[in-house]
Amino acid sequence: MQFTPEPGLSWGKGAGEFVTPTRYVSIAAGEMVHIKNGYGVDQVLSLDHKVAYVDYRGVFKTTSASVVKEKWETLDNGFKDAIPTTFEYRTERSMPIPDSILRLTVAIIADGHFAGTDWCAVRVKKPAKIARFEQLLKGVGIEYKRLEEPYKNCEGFVRFSFYAPFTYKSFGPEFWDASPHQLRVIVDELKYWDAAMNPRDGETVSFFTSVKESADFVQFAYSAVGIRAAMYYNFRVREGRKDSHEYRVGTYKEGRTLARITPKKFKADTITSFSPKDGKQYLSLIHISEPTRPY
Repeated sequence: MQFTPEPGLSWGKGAGEFVTPTRYVSIAAGEMVHIKNGYGVDQVLSLDHKVAYVDYRGVFKTTSASVVKEKWETLDNGFKDAIPTTFEYRTERSMPIPDSILRLTVAIIADGHFAGTDWCAVRVKKPAKIARFEQLLKGVGIEYKRLEEPYKNCEGFVRFSFYAPFTYKSFGPEFWDASPHQLRVIVDELKYWDAAMNPRDGETVSFFTSVKESADFVQFAYSAVGIRAAMYYNFRVREGRKDSHEYRVGTYKEGRTLARITPKKFKADTITSFSPKDGKQYLSLIHISEPTRPY
């Protein structure tokens, strides 16, 4: 992705777009670093790699990963400048489906079940989910069957059965074609399904999934609409049930788009060194747009 900052005192605001690299290069790698905090920064870089940041005046700048590492390791205040975590997404691509079907697809990814065909069953219990899903089906105009589950220990469950327009069960490669508008639609619909709203502020959400590609896309989607998001991983060991990989994408309040790496002495964030297993680093070269300096 190429990031183009807004000119002047932009406080990290700028546009991001996927571009075709001018060249692909493989070179011998020395030391590489992994910069990670719990607030949306997770970067694996060579020591020469550029790191984008915003200084105390709000000016966009870049420096090398080696400088970030050195300051973090040697200075009491560490690397005290802030790193942008969101962008205004730019693309000419778009998924060829209307918003109503896109919203229904988000719900199906969360709670839909397929048995080898496009016949889909969605089984929900919470009244809000029941009402929301029926609203989505009616909005698309799909014929469906609604059944109050008659089985023991299934009291309160409602099963919807219908032919689904798509059989997606994760946010796979197709969703990376979504336009900025469609990303906003997806993010908005998530809060009704696999994302729980924080009751304390009524704004931030946590999205849960066991599928890594879904977690990657959802974090991208939030970032692309200007909402900072961080991903967390947990390997869940469950007695009597299959162990599972669990991912959570947590968002921050709109406007909180800059993240800092806390000094090393606090032992909260980390910058670790490692060597690639094959001894190489792989680079894609793109055109870089530099901002206009206000000084």
